[in-house]
Amino acid sequence: RASGGSAASPRGSLTVQLDRPDIPSADSVTYPYPTGARSMELYGTLPAFPDDPLAAAYNGQAVLSAAQLANFDQVSLKSRDQIVFKDDLSLSVRGRLLLDTPAIVLADGSTVSLDAQYVGLGYLDPLHQDAAPAPSAGQGQLAVHAGLIDLMGRFALSGADQAELSSDGDIR
Repeated sequence: RASGGSAASPRGSLTVQLDRPDIPSADSVTYPYPTGARSMELYGTLPAFPDDPLAAAYNGQAVLSAAQLANFDQVSLKSRDQIVFKDDLSLSVRGRLLLDTPAIVLADGSTVSLDAQYVGLGYLDPLHQDAAPAPSAGQGQLAVHAGLIDLMGRFALSGADQAELSSDGDIR
């Protein structure tokens, strides 16, 4: 459990990166490295820990809760494939919140609220800008409030029928 600092002192930063190397096309060498999709899942309340966290079904997944992330001033989350909000979630970070992924997905009907001085949404990888999937419809709601909001690169917002971006400064 991460904690520390106070309302007046810094509480540190957290960066979680769920990536995979670019592996050349198949040739005579067998690559044992897992190449499946990378999915970062965010929950309002952390689900029960799986019986076998090393099972192949969990390969390429990271599971985090809003409570774990709220203990930091700066939070940077990067997933090569998608960041999924699995249920209702409210996340407030005192400083910077960055979601770096080609797909932001809201589970159907979830309500997600993000609040920080700075929020960055999008995909920063210049070599994989074509990775953004086509967005899909849903019943989720996303509300982002920040002093400054950056929309970066190509990314898809899926599972939402409403997205509200509210900035005290600029949205760029």
